[in-house]
Amino acid sequence: MTDLSRILVEDVFSASPIVLDETMTLGDAYEALVGESISGVPVTDAAGDLIGVLSASDLLVALAPLLDPQEDTPSSADLQSLKNTPLSEHVQGPALTCTENTTLVQACALMHREGVHRLVVVARDEIRGVISSLDVVKAVALAGRD
Repeated sequence: MTDLSRILVEDVFSASPIVLDETMTLGDAYEALVGESISGVPVTDAAGDLIGVLSASDLLVALAPLLDPQEDTPSSADLQSLKNTPLSEHVQGPALTCTENTTLVQACALMHREGVHRLVVVARDEIRGVISSLDVVKAVALAGRD
């Protein structure tokens, strides 16, 4: 069995992630998340600096006020307005980060402590990828095969 304390983030993270700009819309984010079957994306400002992460949960929070239990469905005007809302109004920041040389155990501890499901992997202020709780589960499962 592989010693989990020896596994680094670089061994398991998802490189070259989809990154969205804060001026993009919730509709753009929805398309990216669904189209790529992912649950969260890093978001940058106009200068390309990481400002946060937008998750599928954030999209649900944005949609929640439109879901009136007395109504069958939200109005198409309300949905269109929400779809056109800039990400800057909903992105959760600052993003939690780690480096490729962070151990898997350290990354897990940070995700657990902060109650998040992903960390943005950075190197010299450049976004290199994302490590998610699913990446961790996969690494642990594979480590158990050795």
